[in-house]
Amino acid sequence: MNLQQAKAVGYTPVFERNRASEARTLINVGGSGSSKSHSIAQLLIEKFLTESDKAIIVSRKTMPALRRSAYALVVGLLKEYGAYDYINHNKTDNVLFYKDNAMWFFGLDEPSKAKSLAGGASYIWLEEADEFSFDDYLAFGLQLRRQTSKEKNQIFLTFNPIDGNGWIPTKLIKQENTEVIHSTIKDNPFAEPEYVKALEQMAGGDDNYYRVYVLGEW
Repeated sequence: MNLQQAKAVGYTPVFERNRASEARTLINVGGSGSSKSHSIAQLLIEKFLTESDKAIIVSRKTMPALRRSAYALVVGLLKEYGAYDYINHNKTDNVLFYKDNAMWFFGLDEPSKAKSLAGGASYIWLEEADEFSFDDYLAFGLQLRRQTSKEKNQIFLTFNPIDGNGWIPTKLIKQENTEVIHSTIKDNPFAEPEYVKALEQMAGGDDNYYRVYVLGEW
């Protein structure tokens, strides 16, 4: 099994920038449809299938919201790539296993799961990261400590830039070893033309909506 099927589906520049980054914290901020979440899902799947002894955390503020978004996206992509049949999927605990790797899905309404991860995490993805607090982020950061001989432990954040006064633009962006990857729908060559047109039409009458969801600006 390999990722040739994934490559046939296609990667965006957002995926490539995240893949190439050496930063510990990667802030993926931008407009709607720019492939932020899709790209991080692809990247973590690649790591899950090709690296060894990795523990991956995918989280959102609540498990119901996570189940409808990043959880469904990752499982759907694994099926699309023909890899799902090779995965041990524990649906009770919402965890995927492949060889010696594990990918855990939980919301902050399940705090005990984060504390029970022996050895810490290799990669963490906070979907809709602006839903979390700065203290939440720091708590996840304490989990990013898995011993590794090659790859760096990293935490990925994905969100739309709704709150310019929030903790991400005022605190996190200023920290060392942090990279901001800004994207708009123009960075997604696979975006459906009808969606692009509809997005621009929806935002046409509201300058703030256009700035956030089309331009990906705070």
